[in-house]
Amino acid sequence: MNSEFKDFYEPLGLKQSASQEEIKQVFRKLARKYHPDVNKSAGSEARFKKISEAYEVLKDPQKRADYDQLYSYWKQGGNFRGSPGGNRASSNHFKQGNFSFDVDEIFRDLFGGQPGGAGPMGGMGGMGGMGGFGNFGNFNTQHSGRTSPFANTNRAKPQPKTVEISLEEAFSGCKRQFSITEHGRQNKQILVTIPAGVTEGQIIRLGAKPGDKSSPMNDLTFKVHIKPSKLYRVEGRDVYLDLPVAPWEAALGATVTVPTLGGSVRLKIPANSQTGKTMALKGRGLPGNKAGTQFIVLKVVLPPAKNDSQKAIYNKMAEEMAFDPRSDMVN
Repeated sequence: MNSEFKDFYEPLGLKQSASQEEIKQVFRKLARKYHPDVNKSAGSEARFKKISEAYEVLKDPQKRADYDQLYSYWKQGGNFRGSPGGNRASSNHFKQGNFSFDVDEIFRDLFGGQPGGAGPMGGMGGMGGMGGFGNFGNFNTQHSGRTSPFANTNRAKPQPKTVEISLEEAFSGCKRQFSITEHGRQNKQILVTIPAGVTEGQIIRLGAKPGDKSSPMNDLTFKVHIKPSKLYRVEGRDVYLDLPVAPWEAALGATVTVPTLGGSVRLKIPANSQTGKTMALKGRGLPGNKAGTQFIVLKVVLPPAKNDSQKAIYNKMAEEMAFDPRSDMVN
């Protein structure tokens, strides 16, 4: 039986370059739209299943990195159909040229399922039903030195290297230099470009030089870690800032200067604001197809009464305002 490779980006309407946060947002939007309990139109249930199947793979950075190896080969014209050139050694074990691999093991590693489960070659009722799935065009035969997801499946998969950057670098983009071993040469220096708008945990894939398919850079991936910031908290592309304000600024209203990743802005604080009031600066978070928001969380800070004159001001406030902050707590 021949089988087509599944494009898991297509049901979500996304490109391979989409961030993990974009994948999550699009899935939630489409799941709400096509869930059978909400959408009773013909085809909605099938559409929902395709969306869910794709998300199961793409939501996990490691599974996605493994899938992307197959996906990139397929996009370059690689053929996953069976053909007479392949040598089928057993029902689930194949040999091509110098390579021997077990299909069940590959997809169990990549997608965590048992043979016959959903995967990029889904709908086959079991790996043993893939007929002459033993020939991958020139992928294995011509590039026997290449590390690929089909060669030597007993070896450990290369884990993404962690690249640590500041939040400011995530906002503007940056570069990092790494050492790798290539063609037996030790410590080859490579410069990795971290694009603006990367998010925590995002996987960056480094492509080899054109025509150099044996390069170890074909398998080189980087996982982004954003260091904690002194000013901001980050959730996806959204940024949170706790902004201290004086009592009179909160009570009377004021226009204050607020730092953002893209530079300072002027913010108008409404009169009678309280600690915890949240204000939004749209588009001031991390950049992307849909830029994040910077949320300003007000924190009213009381000045200390250090001398008699300052204490008198607080006493005057207590007399004039007759304010009881615990009035709602009376039983």
